[in-house]
Amino acid sequence: MQMAVIRAPKFEESTPELHQAAKNKGLKYLELVGSLIYPACVCKLEIKHAVSLLGSHMHNYTEQHYNYAIHVLKYGITSRHMGLIYSRGLDPHGINEVYGYADSNFQAPRSTGGHTLMNNGAAFVNTAKKHPTVDTSSTMAELSELFYCTLNVSIIRNFMDEIGMRIEEPTLVYQDNQPCIKIVNNLKTVTLNTAKTMDIRTSRVKEMIHDQQELRVSWLETTKLISDLNTKNLPKDQFEKLRNVMNGYALVMEKHPQWFEDRKSISHINWTNDPTKSKALGKRKSEDEVTRFF
Repeated sequence: MQMAVIRAPKFEESTPELHQAAKNKGLKYLELVGSLIYPACVCKLEIKHAVSLLGSHMHNYTEQHYNYAIHVLKYGITSRHMGLIYSRGLDPHGINEVYGYADSNFQAPRSTGGHTLMNNGAAFVNTAKKHPTVDTSSTMAELSELFYCTLNVSIIRNFMDEIGMRIEEPTLVYQDNQPCIKIVNNLKTVTLNTAKTMDIRTSRVKEMIHDQQELRVSWLETTKLISDLNTKNLPKDQFEKLRNVMNGYALVMEKHPQWFEDRKSISHINWTNDPTKSKALGKRKSEDEVTRFF
């Protein structure tokens, strides 16, 4: 199944002149990005990173930013039939078992991290945002994001306990940074000149692993790490692969392929999803009007 793909954009440098030119054209950038926040948080989790980047230019946007926002909107329209599928008994992690993925890039001045929590085959928590503090190494960036992930893990475990679905086993979180995993598992000593904030975050993660027995951190190769969607621009095939796993579609397609075959004839669903042929966008003057965004 081939789908349109949304990739994190590379923005031109915003200047007061370009920003004023965009305002003079009456581009409703704030309203457009605001309308994308809801699907990014609820049903189109794969656009979270792109929307996060767009949101960082709310007060200095240019026409290019507006065009990228239109790109994201059109991706959402042409793939609107694809949301989230939660399944019972298909997830190899078990029924009602919460597990997660944490990842971060390393860049100046602040790294961008993201983590995803899954349950019954699909994501229910997904974040993508810049770290509030400066990371001095890739290991520190990964440790920071792992710490933010554990905060959500604690919240979810407490919530599950309150509704009578207590989680007995430690929650598994996947990471792709070996030094980070060794540090929190006490297999490696932190030799970097770390700040007190970093020491506190590391100690909190260690406490959940060794004292409270609520967390377990395991390595997973980057190509399979779902939260990689939230940190960088990915090639089309890799984007679609991770998106399908995050949304629960890959699991259902593997176990119940007939479910998708039966829906290929539905008029408003375009499973091949060629943006130039999709009925979702209605009439347009030319194919180039759409294809330039994909």
